[in-house]
Amino acid sequence: MFGFLNFLFNDQSSEWKECVKVPLSLNLYNKSVNNAAIGDAYEKLQTFGRPNNRRPFKTNQFNYFLLGMDVRGADGKINSFHFTVRRNEELFDEGVNEEHYIPCELSVINKNGGHLLINPHTSPADIERFLGVPTEKDEDVDFLSLIYESGEIALDFTFGEKHLLYDVYFGV
Repeated sequence: MFGFLNFLFNDQSSEWKECVKVPLSLNLYNKSVNNAAIGDAYEKLQTFGRPNNRRPFKTNQFNYFLLGMDVRGADGKINSFHFTVRRNEELFDEGVNEEHYIPCELSVINKNGGHLLINPHTSPADIERFLGVPTEKDEDVDFLSLIYESGEIALDFTFGEKHLLYDVYFGV
């Protein structure tokens, strides 16, 4: 009976090691973060440790508060990575209160092997110098989004008031 209940209520990630703070590296060439790539099976997320949320395999969402990152997917495969660069208690990301996340620093590696450290001080000009002109630029008084698309993959940098970087989205 215990085995059946364990099957119903446990998640595969419950046996993973505890999450520890590690440097995050987004490689645009192989579409991965620390070697966990878009399209990989959820098990590849073991490299980050156990997520903070319960039953992530069931919800298709893996929250890593210590890393400032959450990972989303479908059908057991990774679809996207979301990085909280600056906390904003007024913003909510699809029901996840960002106040739990520790802001992250993210090293982005472009297809030529160049590196850019993304942190709360990264400006829109820094992004454009590193990645070039965005595919799409969405801007209003309090908001700026720089979007870079490559096939079905998008990289979206979201800036708030005074062009302060809040978050980065990478995925389909």
